Amino acid sequence: MHLQWYPQILALALLFAGCTNMQQKYAGKDTLPFEPALLPSIVSDASSAPDPYPLFRIREKMHTGYIDKDGNPVIPPTFVAAGDFSEGLAAARSGGYYGYIDKTGHFVISPSYDFATAFSDNTGLVYKDGLPIYIDRKGNKLFEHPFLQAGPFVNGLAMIITASNKPGVINKKGALVIDTIYTSIYPFRNGLTIAGDQPANNMVLLDTAGRCITPPAAIQDANGLKAYYEKLPVNEQTKGRLIDGRYLVDMGNGITLNVRHGDAYYMDQRKYILWQFAKTADFPHDYDIDYQLMGFYPIKDDPAPLYHCKQALPPGVFSLTVMPDIRETEHAFSGANGYRTILANRSGQAITFGTYDHGLVMSMQAKTNTGDWRDIEDIARGCGNGFGEMTLRSGHYIHLVSPAYSGAIKARLRLRFAYVNYGEPHTIYSNEFDGSINPGQLWRSEWNFPSTDYLRP
Repeated sequence: MHLQWYPQILALALLFAGCTNMQQKYAGKDTLPFEPALLPSIVSDASSAPDPYPLFRIREKMHTGYIDKDGNPVIPPTFVAAGDFSEGLAAARSGGYYGYIDKTGHFVISPSYDFATAFSDNTGLVYKDGLPIYIDRKGNKLFEHPFLQAGPFVNGLAMIITASNKPGVINKKGALVIDTIYTSIYPFRNGLTIAGDQPANNMVLLDTAGRCITPPAAIQDANGLKAYYEKLPVNEQTKGRLIDGRYLVDMGNGITLNVRHGDAYYMDQRKYILWQFAKTADFPHDYDIDYQLMGFYPIKDDPAPLYHCKQALPPGVFSLTVMPDIRETEHAFSGANGYRTILANRSGQAITFGTYDHGLVMSMQAKTNTGDWRDIEDIARGCGNGFGEMTLRSGHYIHLVSPAYSGAIKARLRLRFAYVNYGEPHTIYSNEFDGSINPGQLWRSEWNFPSTDYLRP
């Protein structure tokens, strides 16, 4: 959700950690034929040299800028979205597209990608329409490849997944160092990894060249091999991670990001506050984002007779109507702009459908330049509790609010509601209306791109 700062995101992360799938993954003409994802680093104990001139992100009026370690502004908040600096570069979005900026705030790799990750091992991992691309510091593509999912390069190695849905490990030429013959491959610890199928008691010990290593003689099965692997020494980095389990994020160079009693701020080793974040957005705003929101639509009011609704609605049917000319606040959690939306039953019979936490699970869609409709909201995952059922009598309606999106690409939008009424599946669509989105919304689910970014737009 579109937030000015991150305590709400932290709370959601803790909530979703104990959740299960809300429903089966919706796969079909409204989605890509594969599931884009950012894979984890293949090396768990990689270290990097400290940055002698670190910069830290700030947010003001929904834009990102940077300060130095003394709290002095260096790059003004002009980017809707931007990441931390890594190896002298930071991914930043101008309009709807990502490139990389240097520490003067100027683009050194032009913004032309749907999404971009932090530079690692002198390599950037960027995306177009969900497909991963590796580039060098000049923006040149490193190699062509068939991989559908990929992770960052670390120590010359990266994890990938092919159309077979099996992982492998490649080098910087795109060649497989560990072939895609294993069910799973664990990150390297002290130069060693394990790969295979633990439940099937079929695992091997490999080095960074993909060679099989004979484990100690005392190891008799896959469980023993995994226990041996987990005891290998590892020096994990804490930068960007919660270091007290709840409220304190290590930002490196002695700087921490703190969340205490509703306040968020950077603090140095002397306990001096370097930057205090605003608690909320101080002006109305649309969702200018590059990822898919979860398609959860809270029911604003209880069902009411249709004669209370002053807007024209389709006669004789169960209908969904989005009214972009009537602006409303989406809901109290984000305070973002939205459109009045009415789910009305004029079919002549009662309609029953599922609910979740006094809301509906739906998805906004955008029409692409090929004429296809694609989901721009993720309805595949969520908590496994809070389910309910509602019956909407004929002649009644429900008041909802649809999020108002703003982006670099003009598009026709509509809302899709799939439901089951007395065992029969149905799908209805709202009216089409003009809007705008960013390209990342067509494919980037935050569930598949895990991040410790608490300053996202």
